[in-house]
Amino acid sequence: MAKSPKTLALGSALRAARQDKNITLRDFAGQLGIDFGMLSRWENGLRIPKPENVAQILTSLGVVGEQYKGIMTLVRDTAADHWTATSSLEIEQLTAAFRSAEKNSALITSVCPLLIPGLLQIPEYVRAIMVSGTCLTDAEVEERVAARIARQDVLVRPIPAGYTVLLGEAALRQQVGGPAVHLKQLRHLLKMGGRANIDLRVVTFEESWHSMLDGAFHMFTGDTIETTVVIESREMQTWLHRPEHVNRHRRAVRDALDIALSRADSMHFVAGLAHRMEQRFGHLAEVDP
Repeated sequence: MAKSPKTLALGSALRAARQDKNITLRDFAGQLGIDFGMLSRWENGLRIPKPENVAQILTSLGVVGEQYKGIMTLVRDTAADHWTATSSLEIEQLTAAFRSAEKNSALITSVCPLLIPGLLQIPEYVRAIMVSGTCLTDAEVEERVAARIARQDVLVRPIPAGYTVLLGEAALRQQVGGPAVHLKQLRHLLKMGGRANIDLRVVTFEESWHSMLDGAFHMFTGDTIETTVVIESREMQTWLHRPEHVNRHRRAVRDALDIALSRADSMHFVAGLAHRMEQRFGHLAEVDP
């Protein structure tokens, strides 16, 4: 059976809780009276522990409060066809798993009809979203901006992930943060789009209905995870891992690539938007590239 994202998240949370106490896997297995190999399989998402096993592990490690509650939410429906998070606690757990999958992926695909994806956002763009769309304090905003920018290391590390991003024209025209931020964001896309591991493709308004109009999603493939899909919306996030579900999104990506501008034409399109902004707002010409 394929390892579900929720099972992997549960295993990762159990391993982190044990490591926080500086206890080796073998010593902890002996302490619990559990087979060493079974505990290892639980932590690696290869087997699903029973709720009472998870409770025993957390109690032995002294995990209490919100951390205990958060890990126990991962025990339910671990083998389900999908993982949908709606509560703030569930979304926090899924987001942590999302970041882990992103970090460990060899190939990432983002389909973004309306907004620039997080891996290509500049700090000012992130900040504008956080300030306008949330009720966070200034300190919380800056913490989240820093966390999102740190995630972008996956694209520039010594062995970077391959990244295909399909952008709707609306994402390139929406002036999140105002004209100055927008121009800086366009310039950043041109810079990142020039990297060998990034294939930035634009789908223009000239196209009729297409699969991207169904909404944004991200696809991850790596050595430690099978290909999975995360769908984002304002009120919930859903993670799909069954092959039939993933394949439908693969087809959506292929369909979008069929109508998208070529890589070279996409870069030319973004450059044209930036140039027209510079002409329209002459005082923005000195914005840092």
